[in-house]
Amino acid sequence: MSHRHAPLLPLLSVVRPGFALFSATLLSLVVPSVLALSLTACQGAAKCTSSAQCANGFACNTESQVCEELAPDASPPADAAPACPADTHFCAAPAPEGWSGPVIGAKAGTLAELAACPAEFATEEKLVASELAVAGECSCDCPGIAAGVLCSDAVISAVNGTSVQQCNAICAGGCATALKPDATCAASLDSDITAAPAVRVSLGKIQNSGTCGAAIESNNFAAEFAEQARYCSGSAIEASCPASGECLPVSSDASYDSVCIFQAGDQECPAEYSEKTLRFEGLTDDRSCSSCSCSGPAVNSSCGGQVSIFSGTASPCGGSATVLTATCTAKTAAQAITAKWNPAATFDCSLSSGGVESGEAAATDPVTFCCLPASL
Repeated sequence: MSHRHAPLLPLLSVVRPGFALFSATLLSLVVPSVLALSLTACQGAAKCTSSAQCANGFACNTESQVCEELAPDASPPADAAPACPADTHFCAAPAPEGWSGPVIGAKAGTLAELAACPAEFATEEKLVASELAVAGECSCDCPGIAAGVLCSDAVISAVNGTSVQQCNAICAGGCATALKPDATCAASLDSDITAAPAVRVSLGKIQNSGTCGAAIESNNFAAEFAEQARYCSGSAIEASCPASGECLPVSSDASYDSVCIFQAGDQECPAEYSEKTLRFEGLTDDRSCSSCSCSGPAVNSSCGGQVSIFSGTASPCGGSATVLTATCTAKTAAQAITAKWNPAATFDCSLSSGGVESGEAAATDPVTFCCLPASL
């Protein structure tokens, strides 16, 4: 660089000969230092203490502690880190600020299916879940029969025939006989019933629902993670990688084929690690069932059973019986001497309210894993 400043020396010697020697000495000290600083600024501002901390093609200036670019034909510095060995290791981009990693991961599966962390990545960083299995439902059982159910009387009435019009033409006056719900024989029927060509029956109605025992409640709720995933970390070796990447060992377990970074929450992935998978570390299950309540038959519903008319005269409700199964039943006079009603023997209890599910089971504490597009 001295040729750029040589013309200054004759000029200085002309102006002041004694000053020329001093000026030349000063320039020889100051100018190279200024140019060196300028060159360092152009070559980058990465701080270092050795060339092993610099990227390929750079060397550490130990005085300024700055990585400086080497000339194209320059040899690597003696303290430069070796290149990351491609046969046993790989270069992984560093985790951006706020992210952890890199780690390696295997495909999700049951806990029994997951392999342990390989020797090269012996530290388990995360064991997280990917799929939630939910089971169970509200169940109410109302066993037994209702106690104390009361029925109104059944009524057998005389009608003019079995057609719709005739069946509705009930004779005027006392042409009906009430039948008690306790299977008591009506030993004397209304004379119009005996003489009528057909009879019509109205079964008794339930007057009260009775009482039932307590319901048996269950839900069998269960929530668990059906699949989980394990992520492991290892130690990088001191070797040179592009863009200050980490030189990591290749896993000896081929099932660990993903290289990822992770961060709590549902996050967007950075460009280098673009494949996103959302995993979970916890779950909540606040499902519950409303209380179950059992009751007997509905009020005003039919008491059921059957009404029979009898032809026997020797004893009440004796002789041949005709079961009245239709609204109107044709008969002869001899068929309707006596009658009785056998209502339903029992009334089952049934669910009247409750057994409704509320709440939900859900995965919680999400963790975002962002992985390199290419597998190992």
